[in-house]
Amino acid sequence: MTITHNMKKPEVIQPFTLAMAIALLSFMLAALAVITPVHAAGKLAVQGQAIAQGQFEGRNNHLVTGTVQIVETQDGLVALLSDDFVLDGAPDPQLAFGHNGRVDPRSVFTKLGKIRGQQAYRIPANIDPANFTEFYVHCVRFNVPLGVASLR
Repeated sequence: MTITHNMKKPEVIQPFTLAMAIALLSFMLAALAVITPVHAAGKLAVQGQAIAQGQFEGRNNHLVTGTVQIVETQDGLVALLSDDFVLDGAPDPQLAFGHNGRVDPRSVFTKLGKIRGQQAYRIPANIDPANFTEFYVHCVRFNVPLGVASLR
């Protein structure tokens, strides 16, 4: 009596497929790092000197309230959104700087992590807030400002 098994050989993952999977995973992790706020959870303890601040006003029929502070820390500049920060929602809200009611597209630096509450975001070294008069919550997908804070 002969017993035969109908077992399939294990599939071998092709090197190209594996490389693409690793590249995709790396890209996704890098994207998460970009939108990760400075803090992990809970109340923020951003240590430093506020060099500018402003009160948000909504734009384009959006509600944006609260304040932003630009804080100089040992590790660089941070945009600190207040406890009472609220955005009513948008498909692609990101943070940026600008002048005279216009976002400077070169200053868009991160996605907004959440639409409510205190948050802090590192400002890249290549962006100097002193060169701008306004701070924006901006919908990149539709290229419209959602809210603006005049910096003083």
